[in-house]
Amino acid sequence: MISAFLNIPNLDLLSVGVAVAGMVVLGFVTLFSDLRNSSNRIFFYLATTASIWGILNYFSYQPYPPDLSLWLLRLVMFFAVWSSFFTFTFAYVFPAPKINLSRSFKWILIPLTFIVTTLTLTPLVFSQIAEVTSTGNIARVINGPGIFVFGLTVISLNLAGIVFLVRKIIKSSKMERKPIQIVLVGFVLMLSLIIIFNFFLPAFFDNPRFIPLGAMFLFPFVAFTAYAILRHKLFNIKVAGAGLLVFALSITAFGEVIFARELSLIIYRSSIFVLVLAFGTLLIREVLREVRQREEIELLARDLSKANTRLRELDRQKSEFVSIASHQLRSPLTAIRGYASLVLEESYGKLPEGAKEAVRRIADSSYQMVNSVEDFLNVSRIEQGRMKYDLAVFDLSQMIQKVVDEMLPVAQKKGLGLTYEAAKNEKYSIKADEGKIRQVIANIVDNCIKYTPRGSIHVNLQRTPRPSSGQATDKLLTTITDTGVGMSKETLERLFSKYVRADNASRTNVGGTGLGLYVAKQFVDAHNGRIWAKSAGEGKGSSFFIELNAA
Repeated sequence: MISAFLNIPNLDLLSVGVAVAGMVVLGFVTLFSDLRNSSNRIFFYLATTASIWGILNYFSYQPYPPDLSLWLLRLVMFFAVWSSFFTFTFAYVFPAPKINLSRSFKWILIPLTFIVTTLTLTPLVFSQIAEVTSTGNIARVINGPGIFVFGLTVISLNLAGIVFLVRKIIKSSKMERKPIQIVLVGFVLMLSLIIIFNFFLPAFFDNPRFIPLGAMFLFPFVAFTAYAILRHKLFNIKVAGAGLLVFALSITAFGEVIFARELSLIIYRSSIFVLVLAFGTLLIREVLREVRQREEIELLARDLSKANTRLRELDRQKSEFVSIASHQLRSPLTAIRGYASLVLEESYGKLPEGAKEAVRRIADSSYQMVNSVEDFLNVSRIEQGRMKYDLAVFDLSQMIQKVVDEMLPVAQKKGLGLTYEAAKNEKYSIKADEGKIRQVIANIVDNCIKYTPRGSIHVNLQRTPRPSSGQATDKLLTTITDTGVGMSKETLERLFSKYVRADNASRTNVGGTGLGLYVAKQFVDAHNGRIWAKSAGEGKGSSFFIELNAA
């Protein structure tokens, strides 16, 4: 059965084609896995030169005219030197990602390789074909004096490669040692196959049958080395599947070439084989790029997750710091405000008018400071989930009326009108935290007073009408409208975020933390309500809307 298998027509060519296609695919897979890695690039050069050598080696033993056969032999020697050179270079560099060549490598080995490869193309290595068989195959070649230089170079490069690998295994750590050992096993296996089938069998058993199959003997080294490079990187199921698909398609296309009989058909099918390899390598590159991008995205996602965790921790620490600092500030500010009020009431004796104005400013500033500290405390409680809501049923209209009455002197002091409107016979009961809702209304009315240089502020309360019928719903809508500085569309979009103030706000009121409306929105949201604002633009006033569920 074995002899029948060996006598299959073109089996030799099929075997060489399989080995070459495998080396080409592995070379491109390795190259595309990391284009910047020096070991990967050198391996690609090694796989490419080995593939070319294997093809030329096969065809050099086919019947051709003597001159053509001679040049094929010379090209075989040419690529044999380059294949050995890249084999040694790979052993010299691997597994380092960057090349760090010594001076002797640059100034001695590379020039020497160029000289020897040039000699292989001259009569100094093979001078002429001395004898041809009846079938047209080369029977004997006359060697030139350069054949010894060629043999010494190839043997030295391969032995030196083994020595370098062994030295690296001895010096490397346990983790680094494994891939180098895999490369060494492939190297030794390749040399063993070449020595057995290309030297012992022809020299001692007069059997040159396997000499044209040199590509098959190089393939184990290429396969082992590719595995050593890729096993810890991008060689996943998707990449392996793409490689196997390209390999299978290449072998199928190559099989069509083997069984072609007409020259035109051979050329046509050979073109298809080359195109399959070319487009296959592009497919592998795209698959590797997709895998690499996915891994990069996963890495970025992990880094982003860590960063988010760290940011949440920093935000928590910031909130705790703000809470502690605000608590520490509130006590002395309350004392300042209280004593300023007592002084203004002349509890400690009569004050001159000049002193009264100074103390009044101290009281106003402390009041603003207390409000700012309260905003910081509220933000801290909200972010830490410590905000408590005491729900009770109360009349929203009465509460708004009290807020307006308290704010009226402040508005009148600025020369502004402040009015409130609500239906007298309507019931406006809600179930909510009265203190929180009062703070929301007071904050917005206070803002309207601050950012209205002239004109008026109007507060309105009504049941929200249904859009279709106009009938009232179970929702209460508070509208606060001013004739103040207004807001741009960009400001409206981010108005209820932290630390946001209108672009023109600082020209009217220098103070302010940009937290009041953020806190107001959090309070309203907690009551399942809605809060929003509208403005026709800067200088055209603003309207604020607060919608809450009726009790």
